[in-house]
Amino acid sequence: MVSLPSNVTTAALALLLGALLGAAGTYYFTSSSTAQPSSSTVAQVGQMEGQGVLDRIRSIAPRDTAGQGEADVEIRYRTDTTRVVDSVYVPIPSRLPKTPAVSSKEPIEVTPDRITWTYFNTAERQWQQRLYAVPERRFEWSAHALVRASVVPQKRLWAGLGMSLRYRRLEASVGALTTPRFGRRRLAFSLRYQLN
Repeated sequence: MVSLPSNVTTAALALLLGALLGAAGTYYFTSSSTAQPSSSTVAQVGQMEGQGVLDRIRSIAPRDTAGQGEADVEIRYRTDTTRVVDSVYVPIPSRLPKTPAVSSKEPIEVTPDRITWTYFNTAERQWQQRLYAVPERRFEWSAHALVRASVVPQKRLWAGLGMSLRYRRLEASVGALTTPRFGRRRLAFSLRYQLN
């Protein structure tokens, strides 16, 4: 008798066992997919369906039909919502004029020759400006102290007080002068015109 190695015997047995399992599996799956279920199987499946066990195999039952010839007609309307906003004006007694002006924090700009006022006209709904001319002062007067020194014919120092009256560019002044020891007194007049 010829003795084979143990690993060759094991390999042959595994090959034979694999062939038998493959043939048995093929027969089982092909026969179960083509065979029709019996009435008892359908009844058992129907009983188990409510329990959530198996719901793959089930025949159509009378409860699956609606029992009417035509389908129900359902009409749905699409509603369109329109929003209307209106304003109501109520007269309120106020001391403001009919068309008040709204000014900013710094609405007035003053320059030497004019004044500018910037405001918002509510009636015309726009920003506007008003210009005002600055009135010129026709007459200006001032008081001042005088100190004068003379060289000809003698060296003397004069001090005193005077007043001036100015009209635009023309200025007239008058002053009372005296020497430091009040030995001599003088009354002075002057007329000046500003060129620039």
